Amino acid sequence: MSPYFIGFLIWFAAVNIISAVITIYDKRQAKINGWRISEKSLLFLSILGGGPGMYFTMKIIRHKTKRKKFMLGIPLIVLAQILLAAAWFIG
Repeated sequence: MSPYFIGFLIWFAAVNIISAVITIYDKRQAKINGWRISEKSLLFLSILGGGPGMYFTMKIIRHKTKRKKFMLGIPLIVLAQILLAAAWFIG
């Protein structure tokens, strides 16, 4: 296996774990009216590759599920990333 691929897998796992933890943190802060993570930061984590972890965590803990920006935006970001990766590997 290529060291680049192994590096990618480590990055992908780490950014998805971080995204899930930050999503849970934001949900807890929302419940107690505490300091929140900005929506821009959450979407940026999704762009960095944490979309799957964030999306499934949001669905499980029911956080931001009424916001189209997240429920449509994150899957579209993930789809765009998959298409870009496929184009890069094929081309």
